[in-house]
Formats: sequence, structure tokens, C-alpha cells
Amino acid sequence: HTTPHYITLHHATMERIFQFQVGRLAGAVAPAPNSFRRDVWDYLAAYGEPLKEVRERFAAHVCEAKHVRLITSVPGAHTGARAQMFGHMKLRNILAEHEWTPGSGWTGAPNTVICQYSSIGSLGKNAREKKGWLTRELLTSLAQLKPSVKDPALRHVFPTVEAVRQSTEGWSGGGSIPHSVKNRENQPYMTSECCHWKADWCGRTRNMPHIKCYTRVFEKDGEYLLPWVLLTSANMSKSAWGSLQVRRRLRGWVDFFAVNQTTLFF
Repeated sequence: HTTPHYITLHHATMERIFQFQVGRLAGAVAPAPNSFRRDVWDYLAAYGEPLKEVRERFAAHVCEAKHVRLITSVPGAHTGARAQMFGHMKLRNILAEHEWTPGSGWTGAPNTVICQYSSIGSLGKNAREKKGWLTRELLTSLAQLKPSVKDPALRHVFPTVEAVRQSTEGWSGGGSIPHSVKNRENQPYMTSECCHWKADWCGRTRNMPHIKCYTRVFEKDGEYLLPWVLLTSANMSKSAWGSLQVRRRLRGWVDFFAVNQTTLFF
């Protein structure tokens, strides 16, 4: 799983991340089932006959991942049980079932969901209202945790125009982090929740991001705790995460075959 595309700029100077999972041939013993293996199988199975050979090869391999889950998006409309298998709805179900045991005092601590990405789509003028997509769907999914805790604040991390101007790539660095003027004017609610892209501690502030990372941070007595981290290719858009339609049908679109893959670490 990697966040950059196969172009020079993304690999040469932009911030990116690469995560890989080691597998091995199972031999005579059938691979033991686990959650990560089921995640991969569900994704491959969603494409049916075209990926039959890939599924057969995958079935012959052992893939062990104790604290990792895979969350994928598949193009099209999904109803019933399938609506729970992809996008933010799958993330919601996994986080809601995951037992978090942080220790005394943490469950009541102030906390924030942080969304860092390299592109902002059209979320809608009222997306941050109670029934809007960003609040009712995506944030509800990101805010799941067991046991239930204080509701989180929401913060976005995205480069400013000035950050792009002063970046290593100059203005060309903005070509891979699109955010249209129309969307910005139509979504003023994001301004008050947006934070600067900064990484002074490691000297990477001037490297524009193509990484996408989501997490939840709890703060108590000057200490911080992260119950989970998502490394993903999903930007801030309905097409990346999916949106619920009438009768709780999950609708998602992607414009490339290797659809948004999210690796969730506990």
C-alpha cells in the first residue's frame, strides 16, 4: 500500500508513505483465518471473475497481521450487508467493535480526530451541520470507540497557498494537492477547523504532502495517546469514503482500478 502515484514529483520531493505486508506460501497446512486475511478476501471477491486467479494465489498464502485491518472502497452502490463492507461504514464497524483499554482517566480526556490529506472534494454547503455528510457520516465513523468516550473535536491538516509558494517544488507542488476556489467558497466551515501542514521537527515542512493519514488523539496532563492510525489513499471526498443514500445504500466512485485502500493500525 503506497500513497504516491507513479510520477517523479510524488516520489522525489513530496511527503508519502509506503506500507507492505509480508506473506508466505502456506504449504500443506491451510492458512489460519484472521481479520486482515478476511478483509483482503472480501476486497478481491468484490470484483468477481476478473480476479479469480488472484484470489486463488492469495488463498495459498499465509498473511499474518495481528493489529492491522484493511479497509477498501469498491465502485458502485452497495446495499444490505455489502454496505457495511466498504468505505467509512466498514471503518465505523471495526472501531465500534475494537476494545480500547487505555488506563485510568483517558476515556474522559479531551480528544481530536485529525484528518490529513492531499485533496478536498465537494462535500456540500451544509456538510458540517448535524445531518451533513461530514458530521453525520464520516465523523460519526471516525468517532467510534469502545468503550464510548467524549465526543471528539475535528481538525483538518492541509497546506496553505503560502506553504505551496515556499515549498521545495514551488508553485508546481500545488498541482498534486487540488482544492478548487469553488469548493473553498462553498465550504467556509472548513476554515475554522483547518491547521497548517508543518513538520519543522524533522525538516519536512517545505515538502508538500501526498500522504493521507487519519487518527484520533487524546490529551491528558501533557501526554498524548492515539488508539488508532489510518494510512490511506482516501482524500477528503464522498467518492473516496462513500456516502449513504436512500435506504442506507452506500454509494462510492473511484476513477482508477486500485481503489482507495486504507490500512488501520491499533
